[in-house]
Amino acid sequence: MNYSFSDYRKPAVKVEISIAPLIDIMFLLVIFFMVTTIFPDSQGVTVNKPEMDSANSMEDTALTILITENNEYFISDKMVNLDEAYDIVRLTVSQNRTALVIVEADKNSKVETLTNALDKFKKAGAISLAIAATKTGKLKDQ
Repeated sequence: MNYSFSDYRKPAVKVEISIAPLIDIMFLLVIFFMVTTIFPDSQGVTVNKPEMDSANSMEDTALTILITENNEYFISDKMVNLDEAYDIVRLTVSQNRTALVIVEADKNSKVETLTNALDKFKKAGAISLAIAATKTGKLKDQ
């Protein structure tokens, strides 16, 4: 009998490279570079606004209501009660639906006074309500 080496060969095994782990590694690298990359802060567009004689600041057109430390209401340096303030807000809003109502409350005034005022002004139809505060630049620890 005549034997050849071809009779003793192992059957050919098809070799495949799985790319699933490669895709996982690529996603990890993308996430790593996204997290560690520093993006420059955008300076935005500088706009030089035209000058106008009739230009007003927002504070000139807004209705400002002050609440003192003693929980008293003032509008234009005139002391008013909450119902009078409600009537003034309602009149202002009826003339200008988007009028800004700014409430400046003393830090020692009661929170209840502020919330009552905001609730009353909302019922008067004020859409734009703001609470004024002084910007300090940092938080203070109590």
